Amino acid sequence: MPRKNRPLETLLVIVLKIAPAKKISVPRLELCGAWLLARLLAFAQDNLSAINIEKVTAWSDSTVTLHWIRSSTSRLKTFVANRVSKIQDQTLVESWRHVPTNDNPTDCASRGLRPDLLAGHDIWWHGPPFLRQPKREWPVESTVSPISCSEEEKEEKPITLLSQGKEEDCRLLYQSDNLPKVLRLTVYWLRLRDRLGKKSSLPITSPPTTDETDRALRSLVRWTQNIYFSDEKKELSMGKPARKHLRKLTPFLDDDHLLRVGGRLGYAEIPYNEKHPLLLPKSARLTELLIDFTHRKNGHPGPQTIQYLLRQNYWILSS
Repeated sequence: MPRKNRPLETLLVIVLKIAPAKKISVPRLELCGAWLLARLLAFAQDNLSAINIEKVTAWSDSTVTLHWIRSSTSRLKTFVANRVSKIQDQTLVESWRHVPTNDNPTDCASRGLRPDLLAGHDIWWHGPPFLRQPKREWPVESTVSPISCSEEEKEEKPITLLSQGKEEDCRLLYQSDNLPKVLRLTVYWLRLRDRLGKKSSLPITSPPTTDETDRALRSLVRWTQNIYFSDEKKELSMGKPARKHLRKLTPFLDDDHLLRVGGRLGYAEIPYNEKHPLLLPKSARLTELLIDFTHRKNGHPGPQTIQYLLRQNYWILSS
């Protein structure tokens, strides 16, 4: 607000909030303060609609908070990401600037002031002294990212899915002992591969669909079969008879090049996967995950029940 070509700084509205009883880290509390400021700015602008406000600047003395506000929410953990997203929706990211703690008016409220000092406290009523100076003389913020930001950022773990080599090379199968989590990671990897091949524009971290989960499971089955039954699959694709240890199962390759059990059940009126279960070796990592998942999902039944349940989709050799 100009006054004889000089800026006029004055306290217009303020909101104070006591920290919750629940223990929250200082960086998170500072972020909550920024979210409170974003809402206060929106409230003030709505109630000053008769005034032509050209530009708004939001100030914070927390370099961690400013770093988060300028970051992509996909890199942040849930608590921080939710509040940063709201701040980014409510304000312009470039409107946020750093104010030194000693020049921060709200620091007076958090530390407290005696009434006799408050009445003449210039920073409280008129803001930091540098606001009276040209913008080029305002404090310059450090461009170094705060170290304390890392604890609220998601850890990036490289994952690789290989179609050849030894079993331990398929790291996705060893990312967790929980099959649904392994499938979810596989979905994300397949999305990334599709995006690199320009076959998909779906966000990599959005929740997996049922079709994507089925595709991920088929991919892991195919990889496992390629390791344990590579020669058998090659010979069947060339029209050669199955090897002796598989001959009784009359195996065949389906449209997805997956090895399945054949036989007389092909004419039975039962689901396709039950008529022609997928072949898996007993010692494979994927087989271990399937057995554990089936065991937990069905209330820890005995071995025969687990075998019966798995036979509806898989034929595990030597089981």
